[in-house]
Amino acid sequence: MDSSESGLVECSAQVESNRSLNTTERNRLELERKYRWFILEPAILLLFYAWNVSSAVFTNQVVYQACTVTFGFNETLCAELGTENESAAAQELEKEVQPYTANVLMAKSLIESIIPALCSMFIGPWSDKYGRKPVLLSTFIGSFFTYSLVTTICFLSGRYQIDPWYYILAYIPAALSGGNCALITGVFCYITDVTSEQNRAVKMGVLEAAIFGGLLLGTLSSSYILRWTNATTVFGVAATGILVGILYIKLYIEESIRPHELMDSSTSRLREIFRFE
Repeated sequence: MDSSESGLVECSAQVESNRSLNTTERNRLELERKYRWFILEPAILLLFYAWNVSSAVFTNQVVYQACTVTFGFNETLCAELGTENESAAAQELEKEVQPYTANVLMAKSLIESIIPALCSMFIGPWSDKYGRKPVLLSTFIGSFFTYSLVTTICFLSGRYQIDPWYYILAYIPAALSGGNCALITGVFCYITDVTSEQNRAVKMGVLEAAIFGGLLLGTLSSSYILRWTNATTVFGVAATGILVGILYIKLYIEESIRPHELMDSSTSRLREIFRFE
């Protein structure tokens, strides 16, 4: 190949590279205009609302089922646990039930922490190849299955004697889908893709406001929902909120990585999770 042909090849490669960059930048500008006000904030608010609205209720439900099922105490006495009007007998009972409950909650925390932490090391590179939207959807769908299972177990516990350890099984789908680690990775990668350096900090701030807004709303509404209904309804509200978040992402959020930048779908996506290059 002579120098003229070599120069022509280099020129063609440069033109193709510039065209790809222009396409990527044009895509970013289009998404930036679309997401002028909100990006993922509504879905994130709903997810964190679901987590917090059910958190305290879940702990109380585990305590109650441990008291009635595992230890076999009277339901009326067990219902006093965690309330302001505990009798002396209930206080003594609480000393027996709390260590058992702490073990259940610790197992739940381990599942929610260890598996997602391992997944987070691979999710970022994988999403660069196959897109951000699958990561976001998988975390929401995993959480939806978890809260649907928690709702089902809680509902059945009112009719059958169910050990509280079964709740641990319900949290496996959320953990396998990446949990908080995959969610935060996917969200920040997506926002980085669709924002410019000028407005990125503002969008990050709005996202954090949505997170804490969801946590606050969950804390404020949890006791009222429980007082007016029951624990099953609280978990059902959490699952419904996450379902709405899934629909929002599926119908409104566009993939931030263009098709020409994504890896060929014929490649095994599962195998690519464990590749960093």
